[in-house]
Amino acid sequence: MKVVGRVCHDLLRTRKPRRERPMDVHLPEPILSRVAGVDPEHEALLAGSVGLALYVVLDRLSPAERVAFVLHDMLSVPLLPGA
Repeated sequence: MKVVGRVCHDLLRTRKPRRERPMDVHLPEPILSRVAGVDPEHEALLAGSVGLALYVVLDRLSPAERVAFVLHDMLSVPLLPGA
């Protein structure tokens, strides 16, 4: 995974920069409060807002930070060798 991450990061770094255009899709506001009890509809909306939060985080990170975030937080790869 480290090799693939580094190869991808190198490709992104050497690639010609280009302007990114924002998506034309309106993103809904995240749900901030939790209702007591188990409500399937609320659970589905909450899961959607977590996905939205992840999208926002990844959108604001640089390519190197995205690689580090995905490898460490999603795939449990240690940030330091031997850690």
